[in-house]
Parts: sequence; structure tokens; C-alpha cells
Amino acid sequence: MARSGPTPARDAKTSRRHRAIGLALAAALAAPLAALAPAALAPAAQASAAPAVKTAFGAPDEIAADYYAALLRHTRWVNTVWDPAINAYQFKDFNFAVVLGNAVIVTHGDYDAEITGISKDQLTQRTIDTIRYYAAKNRFVDPNGTWGKKMFWDSTFQSYFLDAGRVLWDQLDAATQKHLETIAVGQSAYTSDLDYGNDPLSGSWTADWPTGKHEGDTAQEEAGVYTQALAPGLAWAPDHADAPRWNEQLGDWARNAAGQPTADLNNPAVVAGKPVSTNTMQTIYDTYLVENHGSFGPHYQSDIWRSGGRNAIQFILNDQPIPEYLKHQPNSAELWQSIKMVMSNQGEPFMPMVNDREYLYGRDVIPMAFLGQVLRDPDAVRAEANMAASLEAYQAYAPVDRLAKFSGEPKYEPEARAEIAISYLLHVEAAESVEGVVQATPPDEFFARLAGVRDFGAGPGLSVQQSSNAWAAASSKKGFLKFPWVPGHDSWLFALSGATPYLYPNSAATVAGRHTSTYTGPRDGFEGTASVFRVGDGYAGQVTLPSGAALYASTGAGWQDGTVSVRNLDLSGYNGLDGSRTYSTAEGSATDTLPVVTPPNPADANAARIDDLSFDPVSTRFVRIQGQQGNARYGYSLYSVHAYGTADEATMDLAAGRPATASSEDPARRASTVTDANPATRWAVAVAERTRADSWIQVDLGAEKTIGSVRLAWEASAGERYLVQTSSDGQTWTTQTAYTGSADANVARLDTVDLTPAGATAPAPVEARFVRMQGVQGDPAYGYSLYSMRALTATGVDAAAGRPATASSSDAGRAPSSVTDSDPASRWAVSRADRTRADSWIQVDLGAPTAITQVQLGWEASAGREYRIQVSADAETWQDAASFRYTGDQVITTEGSWINVEGTAGFVVRGGQAPITVSSEKEGINTVRLGGGDRPMLVEMVPGDAAATAAQDAALQPHADGLLVSSLDGYLTAFNLTGADVTTDVAVPYVGDTVSLFAGDQVLGADASNLTVTVPAGDAVVLAPRATVPTSAAQAAGVTVSVVDGRTVRVARPDGGDARADAAATRTLDVTNVETGETRTLPVGKPKVAAATSFRGATPFPMPDLALSTLTFPASVLPEGMTSPQGAVDDDTRTTWTPGANGRMVTDLGTAQPIGTVTTQWNGDDAPAATVSVSDDGITFRDVGSIKAGAPRGSVVVEATARYVALTTEWAEGDPSLIALRVLVPGTD
Repeated sequence: MARSGPTPARDAKTSRRHRAIGLALAAALAAPLAALAPAALAPAAQASAAPAVKTAFGAPDEIAADYYAALLRHTRWVNTVWDPAINAYQFKDFNFAVVLGNAVIVTHGDYDAEITGISKDQLTQRTIDTIRYYAAKNRFVDPNGTWGKKMFWDSTFQSYFLDAGRVLWDQLDAATQKHLETIAVGQSAYTSDLDYGNDPLSGSWTADWPTGKHEGDTAQEEAGVYTQALAPGLAWAPDHADAPRWNEQLGDWARNAAGQPTADLNNPAVVAGKPVSTNTMQTIYDTYLVENHGSFGPHYQSDIWRSGGRNAIQFILNDQPIPEYLKHQPNSAELWQSIKMVMSNQGEPFMPMVNDREYLYGRDVIPMAFLGQVLRDPDAVRAEANMAASLEAYQAYAPVDRLAKFSGEPKYEPEARAEIAISYLLHVEAAESVEGVVQATPPDEFFARLAGVRDFGAGPGLSVQQSSNAWAAASSKKGFLKFPWVPGHDSWLFALSGATPYLYPNSAATVAGRHTSTYTGPRDGFEGTASVFRVGDGYAGQVTLPSGAALYASTGAGWQDGTVSVRNLDLSGYNGLDGSRTYSTAEGSATDTLPVVTPPNPADANAARIDDLSFDPVSTRFVRIQGQQGNARYGYSLYSVHAYGTADEATMDLAAGRPATASSEDPARRASTVTDANPATRWAVAVAERTRADSWIQVDLGAEKTIGSVRLAWEASAGERYLVQTSSDGQTWTTQTAYTGSADANVARLDTVDLTPAGATAPAPVEARFVRMQGVQGDPAYGYSLYSMRALTATGVDAAAGRPATASSSDAGRAPSSVTDSDPASRWAVSRADRTRADSWIQVDLGAPTAITQVQLGWEASAGREYRIQVSADAETWQDAASFRYTGDQVITTEGSWINVEGTAGFVVRGGQAPITVSSEKEGINTVRLGGGDRPMLVEMVPGDAAATAAQDAALQPHADGLLVSSLDGYLTAFNLTGADVTTDVAVPYVGDTVSLFAGDQVLGADASNLTVTVPAGDAVVLAPRATVPTSAAQAAGVTVSVVDGRTVRVARPDGGDARADAAATRTLDVTNVETGETRTLPVGKPKVAAATSFRGATPFPMPDLALSTLTFPASVLPEGMTSPQGAVDDDTRTTWTPGANGRMVTDLGTAQPIGTVTTQWNGDDAPAATVSVSDDGITFRDVGSIKAGAPRGSVVVEATARYVALTTEWAEGDPSLIALRVLVPGTD
């Protein structure tokens, strides 16, 4: 008799041991990981078990131990969301989902109450009480319930809730157990009844069945939600009468989740009972990239494995095999390859575009855990290990103990706890499986395995290079124009996500033209990228090299061209994040250290307001608070004045116990009380002085001390505006900083700009009726936003207060009048449409001509980077009265041409127009400006320390007319930042004992060679050295060396003379092939008759085969009997493609290309007959020729332009496999 509900789970460990037979059956149903990815891309199939080691907390492995520890620490936060009124955890933000993390740590491992702050028994009881309470409140149990059933996003949290119930099953009462069964079955029934349609409870959320969506906003995550809603019923009640329907729909959603039509329609493999070619959805780009919120979103690309982890644990906890189609989702492996191309050393992908869910570590582990523990991919395990190892430092950063910070929503906190708990359970499952703990890729091999290049196309607007030493990308996407480069793959080194510029200063600029090339090992002999974008009337571009070095070139985009942002955070020293960053230049080095956070002082316990003000360290004996505007009724009253030192004395109150005096004092409120450490005593001005604006109080430190900040603890009668002043003698005072009043409480940056009359050379009052802030460059993401705009007279009166203001545009609820209304909470902001407009403005009508000396702007975070202050008598004709550029607090400057960041990232600037500077401009960010301007500049980016950077700066460099050129790392790079093709000679100076020879004609001179190159308009080329000659021979030779390709070289005299006629002339030249190391002595002949010399064993790079290194179909899930078609396009005779019965493969050339001939090479005689077809869209193919059976080599003349090439075979068992499918350019064979 079929059971109506799941059998209660046994003890976790006993249950898993008992399931050995079930696991073996599951393994038999699911193909190994090799079936998920092309053979050339997925050595993960060789994952091995790690040796048994003793780990903390009794966890099955070190990663799991890190997860367990994180859950213990996080429990301290969990304790804060307990609601005693309902005897359960809070309903708000799904906080009750913390029960899964609780269930794991009370049933597994070595619980530590000292860490959690709660006993194991109490935590267990709270968890059981919460499960009981919310199970009864679920809508499937109670139609009037408060949660559940709704697909988005109740069903996700419901999945976690069910997991918790399963883990604690034996401790739950029968009624609660029945409720959980009802929920699991009810959700699957409800979802299947939708029949792939939209959920009426979820508003506008949709998975867009059956078409999906992929441009700008993927439906992959939404498809995953449907799988998560269908899986519980199938896992909990596999014998239910409706289980076949749930299974069919779950299979359809899983098979379509990462839909990519050109891959799917060319794949007859059967998944979940249906051919992949029946798929209808498209949720990803055909280059295997996922967009969400308008651009590439790695977090959302990982959702296919996030859902995978959530679904897998449902089946594991219910002693059911994971359905094979959840392990073999079409295109999953290719998506993983793409993620590897953007992977950081922290285990989280880089996010060069939208920074949605960036640094959300608590929610980033489960995709890697699914890939690593369920699919047993060792690269994923390495990424998982790197992230898990960071969790302790991550949790120590404010807000402490949290698992979801830096981005996201409040509900992510309980969700992160649940997903780390699931990840832990997946480790337990892997460890107790027959295969055992999965061995991670060794750290020193990780990025070598991930290395590669990829152009994801003009739609996504992204090209990348991952190498052993660095990661780099070029982004042309609107709103994200940038050229990030990260040596060491350190995602915390540079701020590069979202609208933050990297090198090119305006990420919002529109790319009008995009030229991107990739260089691959099989085709070119090296890996690299070259990208040049046309932006307005100028150009900017990037080249990346296999060593991890890179170059940036620009026609000149202004004073911020060549700007990068360095993160400076204190994460307990994790990954070098100790609150300091060091910069080295030719003149020396400097370190920017974050201000020390001074802990609260008990003496300030009764304060109504506490002001912390810092300034550049100064040596002083006296510190004075000089009032400018006090409380309107009571003047000034302070509980405490603290003065803090620097370095080791940064948290030491140097004013404590020192004598204090004041301009006046109330008899019961003496000045001396501000340093007595008594929270009940305070100073107040005399009653008669309450309306006096310039009252003061000062502290005598007793001797000269170095101070860098003060803290003032005010009573309600707090100073509205005041100065902090210092003095060595108590007579002569210097202002160090100012407090500008509560009106600026929300201001992120306050600019006070002196005005200068027309024709004058020094600041002076300017008479005007209208005053305008004329933008030049705003915030790259949000433009301009102001809390206040003041026009100050010589006496400090704000002539703009209350006056009407107008602007070029404004956002809803952000009116221009906000800048003069004295309301600290109101502000003006440009309209959303104008956020990328540089010349936005706002102006104030003073009502009558007024002499003003300063304009003060109180900016929101979206502050103007550069602007002008203009004045006018009639609001028609405007004159500049000041210009302002925000550069922050300078850390270091150099007149030299290089700078090194943290001994890791070196920048060498050629053609800079200004000093290289580093400044601290906003919290946690240092801005490095490389001296850009309005003329062409070239930046060489060098991984390594200051010595390596200085050496590159000193290296002799090539030069050429009309091009920006470099010989960085031995490659010859040439940028053509013009609108016309350029053919010119590049002079390459001799360096070292050998001279590199590049493709083309290269004349060897006395001190340099001259290579003739052609670079198309708005493009860049990278030339690899193909051969070398001794420098001494090159200096004496006076010959032209022509490198035809990587195999073929000819040598001749440039003037056409005959070496035999001149006894002094060089007759021979020793040439060494770079690839093979072979040296041959070549005769010097006349240009027209010199014979080409071929180096046997060398590859004729660049290869004319368009199929090399391309994407192929069928993709990650292969038809029965077929191996990956990648084996036929990798230029490796050791790998081949086995078609399977009547197998067919397709290669995607990336773009439409002229094709000359298609050839085949089989690894034996009796090759099968085959037909060659081509297509423009990858869906509709036209036959262009056939190859007869028999010979190991065959060919078809195509002479057509196409993007896709298909080979359909009549292969049968016993036939040879295909070594190579070559798609040759016209004119080659």
C-alpha cells in the first residue's frame, strides 16, 4: 500500500549509513560530472576523496567546520530575534527561518554554548516551539494562515522550514509532523495546478513560461523557484498519486531553467524523459552569461546551483535519491565555466557591472557547495573553501555576527543562516558517501586551471581574461564602462563594481563603437584580449596579457582619466584588510590608515548629542571650542570635552583630568566639570551669556601633545555651529575644524568655496542676484544631490536662506527649493533621466543684488566631482566666480611616472599630464589618480611589488607615429585610437641579449628594429614574439626579417643588394623559434628571392582555423554514446569527439565569418560519411556539402559567410572518432 506521507527520519548519522544502497542507486541514475561539461573543460570528473583529518567541532571536513563555527557565532544574532510574546522567533523578514541553522547545530557536531550565548537545550526547545507555531500558521494548514503557499518568496523560506522539521523530526509532536507533510504536499500540488502559469498570490512575479527572458533580467531565478516549490512534495511523498505530475513539471522546469536555444535545439539528449531540443525557454545569453537588473549578475547566474542545493537537501533528508535531471541541467556546466572566468580568490565572482548582492558571503556559499559536494567539482570546492575561511573575519565586521552584509535585504539574514546550514549538510552527505570528502583543487593550481579568455559579446558588453596572476575585464555596457584589472584576484583590493569607474572616468558614457579580440593558445599561441571602445569623439581601450599584466590607453578623458578606487577596510586583517593601504612611488612610500574608532566613554552617558571631529594631527597645549551659534535659549552646555592623540594614543583622552576654563560659567555648572569623568556634571554658560554666540571653553593639556580628534558630549543646549581651535600659548589660536550645525547632520560632504570677482586674482566679495552651481562632473551613478546651498556674506549671513531655487531637473520629492529650506532631511536631486547628465545645474534667486564671499554646498553622497560657481544679475548672462574639483585628503603625490599599490599592483604611466596622486575621499576608499588629461596616455599595469613597477618604468619602450605602443612582458601592443587605419613603423629598442621578431617585416638596425604594422581604426593588436636573433648579430646584420607565421621566417637585405657582393655584409643569421627553441642558421637573400625557412614542429600561428577554441553543441548534457564536441576544436590530437549513433555537432564561430573550406580528420580509416551544414542563427541550417565514408581526412568547399557550422555523421559503433573539425578561412587549405 502506498504511504500517504513520509516515514519519520532516523537519526541523521544512522540514516545516512542505512542509505548506502539508496545512494548507490542514485549514483547509477546520475551520470558522472564529465557529462555536465565538455571533456576539455571538466577534469573535475577526476575528483578524489580527501584523506580523513581531525577537524573542529566534529565536522566532517575543514570547510564544514568553518560553516559550523559561523552558525555558532550567528546564533548570537538569532537570540535577538526571539519573540517571547508568541514563544517563537519573529515573523518579520522571515526571521523564523533561523530554525534550520538551529536544527543543524543542535543535532550535529560539538555544540558550544559559550559561543552561542544560549544553552543547547534552550535553543533546541525554542526551535521546536517555533516549528510548531509556524507550521500551524501556514496557509496549507490553516487557510487563514499568515505565510506560505505564495511562490515568491514564501515557498523558498518554506523549503528551509521543512528542512528544519525533517532534521528535528523525532522531537516533533504528531500534529506538527502532520502539518509539515501537509505543507510539503500542498506546495507541490498548488504549484502543479498552476500548470506552468503565474502565481496569483505573487503579484507581477513571473517565470515567463514558455519563452523565458534573458536580456536585462533573467527568468532563471524564477524558474528555480518553481523547482523549489515542486521538489518538497516529490521528496516527502514520492508515492503520492500526483507525484508523476510533480515529477514531470519539475523535470520541465529544471531542463529549461538555463535555456539557451542555439545549444538546446541542437541537443537531442534526453533529460527528464524529454529531449533537450524540446526546450522552449531562453534565460541566458548564447555566450553563457546571465543578466539581472540590467547587466551581468554573477549572483543570479549562480541561482541554478543555489536552487540545486535547496532541492538536493530535500531529497537527501527524506532518504530519496536526487533526481538525475537536477544534476544534469542543460547548460549548467557552461555557466560554471563562465563563472570561473570571473572568479576571485575569495570564492565570490567579481562583479564589474551591477553590484547586486556583492560580498553577500552568507548567501554565496550554497551554489559552490552544490557544485562541490553534490556534483563533486574540485574547483568549486576550492572556491567554497576560500569563502568559508573568510567567514570569521566577515562576521567580526560590523554589524557583528551577521552573515549577510554590504548589500541585500533584511530577509537575507535568516536566509543566509539556512543556506549555510544546507551547505553543512551537503558536506556531511558527501563525507558519508562511498566517494568520501571531496578533495579541493590545490590553491597554487586554482587559477591556472581557471585561466582563459572570453568575449561574451556586444550584448552583455563584457570581455575577460583570467590568468594565474590576475583577472581583467573590459566592459562596454551602458552605465558600466570600465577596464578593471586585479592582480592576485583580490576582490577587496579595488572597488570596481556598480557605477564605480575603473581607469575610464565616466562609467555612464555611451560606447558608440566596440572592437574586441581574443587571443587563444590553440589559435594564437598565447592568451590575451584587446578591446577599444569609441566614446564620443575619443577612444579608450585595454589589452590583457597571459602573465597577468595589462595596458590601458585613452585619447584623454579629462583630469580623472586613469582613476582607480582602492578599498581600505578593517576586516580583522583578513586578506590584508587591516585598515591601512600602502602606496610606493619613486620618492618613497606612504600609508593611509583608517581613523581609530574611539569607544564610548561612560562620562558621556547622559549626553543629548555627541560630536566626533577629526583633523590633521597637530602639536598643541591648549584646545578650545569657540562658539559661533549656540542654542537659541540656553547658549552652550557640555558634559565632556575629550581630546585624543594619534597612533598608540589614538584612543587615549589627553584632556582627562586637565584644567578647563571658559568665557563664562553658571555657578552650578563649572568649566572644570568637562574633564572630570563624571556623567552627572556639566558646564553651562552664565545665565547672562546665554545669548552670546561666541562663548568658548578651553582645556590646558599641561604640555605640548599631538592630537588628531576631539569628542564633545553636549547637553540639550548644544552648539549649533562652532570651531575647534588649538594653541601653544593660549593666546594665538588656529582653527583645525568646524561644526556647521544640525542643518548639515545628513550631509556627506560640505564644500565651502571662495568666490573671486571677474578679472581679480584673489578671493573677494562678488555682487550678484543669482547664484548657480553649474555641474561639470557628477556622481557616476546618481548625478547631483544637495541638502543645502548657502550664499554667505562677509559677516557669515546666508543670503540664500528661504529664497526660491530652480534647477535643470529634479526627481520626484526632491525639489530644488529643498536646498534653501533649512530642513536637514530634505534635499534636491536631479531627475532619474538626468543622472548621467554632466552639466546639470541648480540656482538660487537672492531677491536683490547681494555681495557674497562664499558659497557652501552640503552634498548628499551623490556629490559633484567637479563644478563651477556662477553668478548673474539677470539669470541670463552668467560669469564664473569659482571652480571646484573634489580631490579629498591627499595621501601621497609623485612627479614620477609610476605608483605601486600594496606591493601588489603597479601602474606605469606614459603620457601623463599631472602628478600621480592618492587621496582619501570617502569612507573606506582611496582614490588613485594617474595624471590623466586631454592628451593620449598609456598605462602599463604590472603585477608585483614596487621594484617590479620601477623596473617597468625604466624599461626602454617602442615608439611609433599614430599609435600608442608598448613592449610590456615581451609582447608588442599597439593601440590605434583614431578613426582611420594606421600603417606605420614601430621602433623597438634592443634590450638584453636577444631581439624578438614579430609577425611582419622587421628591419634590424644598430640600436633598434623597425617593424611595419597595420592597425585598423579604433582597434588594438597584440603581437607575440615568434622568433629571436642575437642582439649582437642584429646590430651588425642590417637585414630585414619577415615572420610569415609562427613557423616560417625569411631573411633578406632591405635594399635588395646581394650579400655576396659585399664581403663585410652578413651572409647568415641565427634565428631561434620561440615555441620549439630550435635555432637555425638562415641565409640572407634578396627580398624577392629569399626562400622561406620553416621550423619543423612549430605551429604556424595564427592558425587560420575559425573553429579553434569555439563553443560547441551539444553542450553539457550529451546524447547517449557521444563525447564532448570540444575534443574536435581544441587542436589537441589526444582528445577527440565520439559522435555516437548518427551523431551531430555544431561549432559557434562567435560572429558571421567568411568560410573557405571545412575539413575533417578522423583517428582511423573507415571514417563515417558526413554532411556539412551552415547557419546564420544556429537554428536553421543549410547543407553545403558531404564527405564520403572511408578516408580519415575529408573536406567540403563552402565559400560562404556563416556563424554556425554543423557536421552530421553516419557514425556507428566501431567507427573512428574525430580528431579535428576545421573551419578554414578562404585561401587556406
